[in-house]
Amino acid sequence: MVYFDPNNPYNRPYQPLNNSYGATIPQFQPSMVNNGQSVSVVKVHGKEGALAFSMPPNSSAILLDDGDKPIIWFKQTDGAGYPTVTGYSFAPLKSDDIPQQTADYSNLVKEVGDINQRLLWIEKELGVNGESNSGINAKPKPAE
Repeated sequence: MVYFDPNNPYNRPYQPLNNSYGATIPQFQPSMVNNGQSVSVVKVHGKEGALAFSMPPNSSAILLDDGDKPIIWFKQTDGAGYPTVTGYSFAPLKSDDIPQQTADYSNLVKEVGDINQRLLWIEKELGVNGESNSGINAKPKPAE
């Protein structure tokens, strides 16, 4: 009498994740995960369209309204998948309105000068002449 039949799938005490019998249990597939590098623009029709846009739990998306007014909908879902939709209006920028990024070092020069003045005051109060005999670039003291 045989108590354990290896060919009977209902008689196994456990089923490994990948077994030699060809049956597999669904596993995490990295290729199915959205890594956040989407390049498409999702267009919806009004708040109802934003609410109807399907999303997994704990995710967020920016949706562009296809209506008359320029509106962007920010939709996010909590852990249970319940959505929250917030609308934002926007307007295209003119080329004159775009701020230019320029390097301004005048404030940095002033701060370095202030730090230098403080350092000179501390050296004066401590009675040090500004040339340190300790540290990485220390010069050895002459032997007496």
